[in-house]
Amino acid sequence: RSVLPAVVSLGMTMMVVVLVVGYLWKLAGPDVFTIGREELIAAQFGQTEQSLALVREMAQDLAIGRTLATTVLLMAPALLLLRRWRPPFGSITLVWGIVGAAIGALSVFWYFPVLVLTGLLADWLAGTPGIFASRVTRIRTFSVVVPFVLWGLYFFVTHWNFGLAWPPALWLGTMMLASTAGLGLSLLVVPNGPSDGPLSTADRDGRGAHRPAG
Repeated sequence: RSVLPAVVSLGMTMMVVVLVVGYLWKLAGPDVFTIGREELIAAQFGQTEQSLALVREMAQDLAIGRTLATTVLLMAPALLLLRRWRPPFGSITLVWGIVGAAIGALSVFWYFPVLVLTGLLADWLAGTPGIFASRVTRIRTFSVVVPFVLWGLYFFVTHWNFGLAWPPALWLGTMMLASTAGLGLSLLVVPNGPSDGPLSTADRDGRGAHRPAG
């Protein structure tokens, strides 16, 4: 019970931040990499090979940049939550669900299930310490796997609904960049330290799930 106010407050704060910097939030609708979008933009400037190549380069830079920004916006609160508490299952899903519902109400709800499904995976990884050798291993695995799955689901939903113009090397590379960003963020938020030794018996069987992490 003690962690619930913190979880809700974190979700509301994150929602306000995302609404303020909404132009960086990628999970709001189809992006510039969907089929036909680049050609449509280029046509406004006269559809030549040069204009299309320029638009394609700018679109790729924008999409990758927004992917990394959204990864940081999602992962930073989750890592802070894991650093301060051992939250109960559903905490990360609740935080991300608050943000997804707010953004979906302003745009489309296509990507709300993406946040919920990834949040459930994140909660599972965060709440099953027994499968990891140490706390730092759990955090690093969490930080790499969660962004990769998030953007994999995102690209799948985008392709299913709108068509995906990017080749596999580009969207797969973007997913790997997001995982790298998550790993780097975890090194800043939860650096290596004395607490990174083997998990205690209480951590392994989940009895410490609701206490502050110290």
